[in-house]
Amino acid sequence: MATLKPKLLLWGNPEAGSGKAKSLIPALTEVLSASFEVGNYVCPNVEDLNRWWRSAELRWSRVLVVGGDGTFAKVAPYFLGKNIPVNLYPAGAGNDICHLSKFPTNPKSFATEYLRAREIKLDVGMVDGCYFFNSFGVGFDAQVAAASANFKNWPGKLRYVRALFAQAKHSAPFDLELKFESLSRTVKATSLSIGNGARVGGGFFLTPDAVPDDGILDLCLVEGVSKKQILWNFPKLFKGKHTRLEFTKIYRAKNIAIKAPAGTPLHIDGDPVQMNFPITISIAQQKLAFLVRQ
Repeated sequence: MATLKPKLLLWGNPEAGSGKAKSLIPALTEVLSASFEVGNYVCPNVEDLNRWWRSAELRWSRVLVVGGDGTFAKVAPYFLGKNIPVNLYPAGAGNDICHLSKFPTNPKSFATEYLRAREIKLDVGMVDGCYFFNSFGVGFDAQVAAASANFKNWPGKLRYVRALFAQAKHSAPFDLELKFESLSRTVKATSLSIGNGARVGGGFFLTPDAVPDDGILDLCLVEGVSKKQILWNFPKLFKGKHTRLEFTKIYRAKNIAIKAPAGTPLHIDGDPVQMNFPITISIAQQKLAFLVRQ
C-alpha cells in the first residue's frame, strides 16, 4: 500500500518581491511534490483569506507562505493556536522571518530540510491588538523600513542600507517614555526595536540574542545620536556589535508600555503602521506552530 504524503499548501503573494513569489511557485511545487501532496493558492489580495484558510484548516497539515515578512505577518494570525505549522519561503526584501527557521534558500535544499524539520511554538508579539512575529520598531528603525519601498531595485539588505543613508539626514531624536517590569525612564531616543527574532532589514542584528520561543521580548534602545554617529556605527549592526556602544541599551521584557510624540514612525515586521500613543506591547497567549531546521 502506498504511503500517503502529508498535505502542503503553498500560498503565494504574487506581488511580493516585484513578482518574484509568483515565479517561485512552480519550482517549489516541483521539488516539494516528491515528499508532499502540494496544493497551490496564489492570491493578489492578502486580506481575502477566508476560502483558503478554511481549506487549510480542514485539509492541509502544513502551510508554506511564499512572499515577504509583511505577507507572512498577515497570513500567520489565522493559524495561531492551531497544530498547522506555518513557514515562509523568502520572496520579499528583508525575509527576516526566514532567519528564524534557518532553512536554506535553494529550492532543492529547502525541500530536504523542510521535510525533516522540527516544530517549535513561536512566540507572537502583540501591539495594541496587532500581531508581530519578528519585530516591532519605533523611530529611525521604522523610518528606514518605510523608505526601503523607494529602492525596490536594490536587492536584500542593500535596499535597507540605501534607505538608511537616505534617511540619516532626516533623523531626529524624539522623546520616549519607556516602561516595563523593572524599568521606567524618559529619554531622547533615535530608535527602539522590540525583537522576537534577532534580525531585521535582511541583515541588521538589532536584537542579536533574541530567541523566538523563550517567552520574552528583546529590546534595543538607541538613545539620541547624530547623523554622523548613525553613519559611522551602522556597520556594527551586521554582527550585533552595536550593543557595546554607550548609547545602546539592551533590555528583556514581557510587558512594555511606550509613549512618543504623535506621528513617530512605527513598523510591524517591516511594514509601516500608524497607531495612537501610548502603546502597549506584550506576548500573545496563543503560539504559532513553526518549523525550524534540525
